[in-house]
Amino acid sequence: MNNFLKDVLDQPVSLRNSLQTLISSGSIKTMNKLDVCQFEKIIFSGMGSSHFCNCAASSLLNQNGYISTVISASQLLHYELDSININTLLVLVSQSGESGEIVKLIENIPDSITVIAITNNANSILGKRGNYKLILNVPDEEAVSTRTYLASLIISNLLSKALVGQLSEHFIEEVSKSIDDLEDFLTSYKQTSSLINNFIKNPTYCCIIGRGYSLTSVHSGALFIRELAKYPSIDFESSEFRHGPLEMVNENFLALIFAPDGQTYKLNVGLALDIAKLHGKVILVTNRESEIINENILVISQKPCSEFLAPINEIAPLQLLANCLAVAKKLEVGTFLHCSKITKVE
Repeated sequence: MNNFLKDVLDQPVSLRNSLQTLISSGSIKTMNKLDVCQFEKIIFSGMGSSHFCNCAASSLLNQNGYISTVISASQLLHYELDSININTLLVLVSQSGESGEIVKLIENIPDSITVIAITNNANSILGKRGNYKLILNVPDEEAVSTRTYLASLIISNLLSKALVGQLSEHFIEEVSKSIDDLEDFLTSYKQTSSLINNFIKNPTYCCIIGRGYSLTSVHSGALFIRELAKYPSIDFESSEFRHGPLEMVNENFLALIFAPDGQTYKLNVGLALDIAKLHGKVILVTNRESEIINENILVISQKPCSEFLAPINEIAPLQLLANCLAVAKKLEVGTFLHCSKITKVE
């Protein structure tokens, strides 16, 4: 078993410990005391998966009448720095707390800006700058993010729930159950990996597709495949895929589509069926019971949960797909060739 797969299987234990530490350390109480009404807007920023992990949180805030956006730290630093003012709540996410763009951004904002730091290192530059510190408290990985990504996602989601006044004990119990469900899913990782291997054959590239809260899984997942398997992987919002990219589909096409139970479930399934009609292959990840029988569609079923929490579990099949692609290429799985775990240079 390679180190990446070990990190994948370790996720539930690490996430459980992270959640318990958030509760026992008083971080949950801190989140609930934050008064978002004093701010005109909330900006989430990071790089890589620390950027994408905030998509669901920002959507929840916008749905509840707040103004929120997710933007990469580099774009914010070089092109939109003037959008930050005293009335901005700035949520910065960096697993190391030392990413080059985050460090430069911190150097270029006034001390008067309220910063929430989500990081795994309380003593990092980000950790020290944060007016409020939310610590991941999970072991670092050697290479591609697994548990640090999911811990960042969970904390970002908890924070958004707190800001809209919905961070209840019941919701925390739902998060805990989702972690248990992730553990149950991963107990069958060998069987799932075998199904994926037998289904994908030898695609030249793959597309990761979804919408809504699952956009965090779409963007992060495509990045993980590119990092881990050194493999062309393209991320698409489901509806955008119909506006041109559908022309890419042929018998060598592979997509992974996230279709959690929710208001756009049927639309996502409809896209999968249309791709299958065009002889493309689709791995359909869903937490809703499916009766689809199609030789061009592999359904990977997960346990039911709210659409908002689906990303906690739905990333696991993509991690297994990434591992399958990397192993097939006979790579030293989990090893960087040209990058490093902490990127300090823009």
